[in-house]
Amino acid sequence: MKRLIILILLFSWVEAGSTVTNSVIEENNYIGQDSYIDESIVEQGKVQIINSLISDSDFKFNNEINASNIEGNSFVRQSVIVLENNSKIKNSTFQLSNSIKDSIITNTEINQSIINLDSSIIETTTIKTNNSIKDLTTGGKNYIIQAGISMLNSSNMKKSTLTLNNSIENLYLNDGFISQSEITILDNSAMDNVVINNTNKITGTRNRVYQNSYLIQGKIEVLNGATLSNNTITLDSTATDIELKNSRVEMCGQSFTSDYSEDITKTCTNGRSKYSNVTVIIAGS
Repeated sequence: MKRLIILILLFSWVEAGSTVTNSVIEENNYIGQDSYIDESIVEQGKVQIINSLISDSDFKFNNEINASNIEGNSFVRQSVIVLENNSKIKNSTFQLSNSIKDSIITNTEINQSIINLDSSIIETTTIKTNNSIKDLTTGGKNYIIQAGISMLNSSNMKKSTLTLNNSIENLYLNDGFISQSEITILDNSAMDNVVINNTNKITGTRNRVYQNSYLIQGKIEVLNGATLSNNTITLDSTATDIELKNSRVEMCGQSFTSDYSEDITKTCTNGRSKYSNVTVIIAGS
């Protein structure tokens, strides 16, 4: 008999029409040792805001999964911020630290540091993420995102700073997907006067990406009437000692179908790696 377990370690719901000011939320969440998660949904740190305002507040999430076995179409999310229906965050700070290590995952989706804006605004806010995956063994199909930012339906981000640090050490991926960082701006959304520093690293001596896998190290998409203006964006991607077979790799990618006037700096390094039947796109546009 199949079973579904929903484990929520921190969930902050801001009631529609609310105003939250001068708040401090700090949470430390831990799963391990030798935990077994099957056909389950696990959330470590989530803030959902609907038609509300958060200002002059500080959020700090520390989430860790250690020595665990996760399988059976499970869904794990570490640090998720969702703004919907004309919500706004301003003059605030978010520090999101997430780690998964010494674990085995099979047929699982993992999200670390996900920020979704739908018809909403982030203004004069600092967001720092540190996401790490170490000594992870995978089986079956897995979908992993270390840092994802999406802006939909005329959302706006302005006068803010994003520092996105993502690291992977000693990974075995077979027939899976990993994105260390993706920023997607759609549907007449806008980013203005934002500083983005995005660092993605794959290190260690036992990195293997095999059989129809897809690895992304930093990517920005601006589509469907979205605009970028007066932003400073730095993409720094490094992959060393990685063996790839029958897979696709994208480093420092960008896709623009809308207007933009940006200072985009890219540093993409791929050393001491072995490729076999691999598609590699470096600093593509």
